[in-house]
Amino acid sequence: MKQLCRTLVFVGLLALMFSSLLQAEEHDRKGAIRGIFIRLTEQKVGDQGFMGIVIKPHDRDDHVTVLIPRNREEIISSARSLEEGTRMGISFVIEDGHRWIRGMEAVLRREKHEQGSE
Repeated sequence: MKQLCRTLVFVGLLALMFSSLLQAEEHDRKGAIRGIFIRLTEQKVGDQGFMGIVIKPHDRDDHVTVLIPRNREEIISSARSLEEGTRMGISFVIEDGHRWIRGMEAVLRREKHEQGSE
């Protein structure tokens, strides 16, 4: 009887650890970046080209590229209107080693417009 209880506890702990690992892996596939917009780029994935947004994160020295799926026309048109130096945040998901955009927010640079009207 003691052996059966130990085995059940052991199996329960293994199941708990396995589910935690799966949840951690899923969490690592999603992320967000806040930084400064650098430029638009095009990257090939397989044999297709995709538009990408290059930003410099606030907490790192390197640049990060987040790709935009072709069916996200609203994000593509918004990305084309970005100006260099715009502060922005991007949420993404990682699939097949590439960051794919889920959502984007940009802080409009009103200073130029306000100074020009004075």
